[in-house]
Parts: sequence; C-alpha cells; structure tokens
Amino acid sequence: MDSGTASTTPPTSRAPDGASGAVAKVGKSPPANPAAENPVTVATPPAKRSLARRMMAIAALWIGVLLLGGGFALDRTLVRLVEDNFDEQLEYGQTALITSAEIDSFGDVQLYRSLGDQRFLEPNSGVYWQVTGEGHQPFPSRSLWDRNLTVQGDHFDNEPHFYDSDQFEDEPLRIVERTVILPDSDTRWTFAVASARDELDYQITRIRSILVWSFAALGLGVLTMAMLQSWYGLSPLRRVREAILAMRTH
Repeated sequence: MDSGTASTTPPTSRAPDGASGAVAKVGKSPPANPAAENPVTVATPPAKRSLARRMMAIAALWIGVLLLGGGFALDRTLVRLVEDNFDEQLEYGQTALITSAEIDSFGDVQLYRSLGDQRFLEPNSGVYWQVTGEGHQPFPSRSLWDRNLTVQGDHFDNEPHFYDSDQFEDEPLRIVERTVILPDSDTRWTFAVASARDELDYQITRIRSILVWSFAALGLGVLTMAMLQSWYGLSPLRRVREAILAMRTH
C-alpha cells in the first residue's frame, strides 16, 4: 500500500555545479568604490587679484581722483588770490598816478606831486609807469630810464585792464592800463603801471611746490590707511576661507 501510493511532490532537479557558479557570478555586483563616488576636492590657490587687492585698487583710484581734483581747485584758488593781490597793488599805483596828473599850459600831462613809491624813481627797479596820449610824447617814470612801455592804447578802457607782456628782454611784466580824459583836455590818455613778474612767479611756484608735497604726503598716508583697513577688515574672511579649505582637504 505504501509502495503503491504515488508521491505528489515533484522531484527537485539539481543544476550542474558549473551553472550554479555562473549564476552566482552573474548575480553578484561589484563592490562600490568610495573614491570614485566621492572624489577629494583639491584646493586651488586663490586668484592673484583677490578681494583685498581689488578694494585697495579701487581705494587708490578714488583717492587719486579726489586729490587731483582738490589739488587743481586749490591751486587755481591760491594762484588767483596771489594774482589778485598783485593786481591790487598795481591798481593802487595807477589810481595814485591818475589823481596826481594834470594838464600843463602846453597841453601835455604832468604830475603836480610825486608818487609815494620810491621805486618809480630808481632806474630799472622793476616798477614803472607811463602816460601816453595820441599826438603827445610818452611821459615815463624815471625807473624806465631810456625805455618806453608799449601800451595797448588802441581802445578805451573805462576800467583797469590787466595783461602780461614780454616786451622787455629777460623781464616779464604785469601791466595795468586805463584810459582817462583829464580836465581841460580832449585827449584820451592811457595810464599804464607795470611791474616785473619775478616776485609774482616766485610766490606761485612756491605755493605749487607746497601743494604738491602736501598732497603727495596726504595721498600716501590715506592710501596706507586704506590698505591697512582692507587687510585688517578682511582678516575674519581669510580665516573662514582657510577653515573651509582645511575641511575639504581632510
């Protein structure tokens, strides 16, 4: 009975050893490569034109522009003040010359009193005056000696007219002219007072020299302060960058 009873369990077939080994080899995945999946980032050196350098360059450019603009404006202001002071002295001498002039019996101009500046009496002193009228001989100061001023008397100047002249060799002049019609005369008289520019040019040169050295020292000091401020102010940022680079390396 037992032998006649059929087994309902299907027989189990065994695969050959070679096939099972092949299946095992095919189903097995290769081990993961951590180095390939997570490559180590190599820190690159910072660029040469770093943030600090750019800030210093911008500060240097801005400081240079401000110093050049301020220096030019201050130079023109100071030079104008010196020239105005020089011209005021010339105008003062011209006013004294006009108030001292009168017409003589021959219709020529003369001075009824001498001017207070003794340099007008010293030959080649560098300070001169001259009165010129059409149809009359020039009336010069003693300081002109054997020379005469070439004036621009072809127009009528109600107000003092200032200009520079190189009519004397090695002696540039600053001249003020004014046209006046004196009482008892119909002639247009040109009253000219001149002074050598040596003193004026010396003062201007000295002022500009002081401005150049002062602004150069100021610019160097401000630029140094800006460089130190940029370097010190960015030091926390540099420490953070170094910490991040160290973390990536490890």
